[in-house]
Amino acid sequence: AGGQAPSRGAAARGLAAALLLAAALAALDLRSLGYERARNGALAAMAAGAPERAEAELRPALGEKLFRAPALEFLGRLNLAAPGGEPRAAVYYEETLLENRYSAEAWRSLRKIYSVPGRERDAAGLELRRREVYQGD
Repeated sequence: AGGQAPSRGAAARGLAAALLLAAALAALDLRSLGYERARNGALAAMAAGAPERAEAELRPALGEKLFRAPALEFLGRLNLAAPGGEPRAAVYYEETLLENRYSAEAWRSLRKIYSVPGRERDAAGLELRRREVYQGD
């Protein structure tokens, strides 16, 4: 019932794999910290009334697949909370749906944005798209 000790080559390969995994996780952690810093910068820009600067803060995240959808949702949320920001928020939420068609936040926020008088056509189109997404699966 005794097992053989792994060869030096197997142990070295195992160590190398562990080190590569640790390096990959550290790189992801640094990217996540960078994204959080960008979110804080965007929040500060919106608080200062500068929506263009908020988008500029998140531009690097918008270019990365991993952070694109969360960054779009965050910009949508910031603009929806800003006075008169609904049209800009709608653009961000529509882009979110292009990235993730199951984004509950985007569907919910767009329904709210399109529920005002004069946006009935947008609301109807949104509902049709929502049904296609959730009934088509």
